[in-house]
Amino acid sequence: MVDERHLVYFKELLEGNSEISFRAYLSNNEDSLRKQFSPARFARLKFKSIDEIIKILDEEKISYIINDQAIRNENYLAQFSGVDDIVLRAKEAVIKQQSSKGKVGRDIFL
Repeated sequence: MVDERHLVYFKELLEGNSEISFRAYLSNNEDSLRKQFSPARFARLKFKSIDEIIKILDEEKISYIINDQAIRNENYLAQFSGVDDIVLRAKEAVIKQQSSKGKVGRDIFL
């Protein structure tokens, strides 16, 4: 059974209500997530985050409504492997601000 706090975050992420990106969440909760999942599942969660989060929520029978814009933003942020958390959080803040104005994905930073 997965910790409820992780399931709540996963649902919020898919629905566009999370405060931080999955990469930031993973950075803050990596030890706990490693203990919750097999090494193979943790690797899928780390590298194919959205697909694996959907599988986890489905297995736990947790309903969700996917917010397409939130998924696009999350996929965009996932491209920045190796970027410092400070830079990533700044990009997250800009995305949240701009997405309320109708801009999405890489258009925000061009």
